[in-house]
Amino acid sequence: MKDRPLFSVRETLSAKGKPENIFQQCLLDAKQFIDANSVSDILHHAFGREENREVVKESVRSFLHVGFLSPYRNLADMGRMAEEVGFFSGFSTLTSAVVSRELGYITGCADIPTAIFTAKLGKRHEDASYVEVFLPDAQASRVRKWIEDEVGTHIGLILKKPTAFIDVQAAFYNEAFQIAPFMAGKQIDSPGREASVIYYEKPCVTGKFRIEIFSPY
Repeated sequence: MKDRPLFSVRETLSAKGKPENIFQQCLLDAKQFIDANSVSDILHHAFGREENREVVKESVRSFLHVGFLSPYRNLADMGRMAEEVGFFSGFSTLTSAVVSRELGYITGCADIPTAIFTAKLGKRHEDASYVEVFLPDAQASRVRKWIEDEVGTHIGLILKKPTAFIDVQAAFYNEAFQIAPFMAGKQIDSPGREASVIYYEKPCVTGKFRIEIFSPY
């Protein structure tokens, strides 16, 4: 297992400097984390029992993605900065139904519109690791509070087949993970991506360890 089994850019985002430089460093942190860790590494850290590791490992694809919130919203420059640190393709901006709902849940109001900037490490049409950056339509001070609480920060795994979902969920439950409270115990559809998303999490030394299971229809 590698020495960085938990993903976080909280310290980078709280550093002083130009917003564009901080954003690019976060992208570099994401790439370095992906390069240094495999699905097996993540499961070795997350799970205590080998049988649960094997269920999930056999059910998901062999690459990771990571996600985090950012107050930086200059979409015009994001693709260029991603390329400069080693993300090659797949630059896109969609709307996050999942994080929008979580931010609304936290604030006790309607969903907060949140864009996602995505960048892949591989070629456009191949399966490859990627990063998701969530860009809430909210005041910077509020976004920074969410960042401090690591809202939206996660490591993501993608199911090979939707039929594996039940067994994977049982493995997470066996390891004391729970579904994130804002999800009300079930998956959330991801419009435009033909998939559903569920977050499993449990407390850890730094706050919480959250793993996303992304399930194509």
